[in-house]
Amino acid sequence: MTLFKVYILENPAGKFYIGQTENLDSRLDSHNSTDESEGEYTRKNGPWKLVWQEDQSSRASAMRRDTAGANQPYPSLTSSPFSTRQ
Repeated sequence: MTLFKVYILENPAGKFYIGQTENLDSRLDSHNSTDESEGEYTRKNGPWKLVWQEDQSSRASAMRRDTAGANQPYPSLTSSPFSTRQ
């Protein structure tokens, strides 16, 4: 059974990125790539570090969780347990 990951990344400026993937290591490498791809928010605002992840049993449930997290207001992210800021 393939598990899907919902994840949250944080950059040095304290910005968060929420996503979902089937291969977290590959996806994190892609986010931190320094090539010249245009339009890639994470490539322009990195480097990123993984601060939280959660397994989901299907892509559909991972996408729902990703969307729910992305709709949270920014202050609720900074006060959550996965925030690295003190």
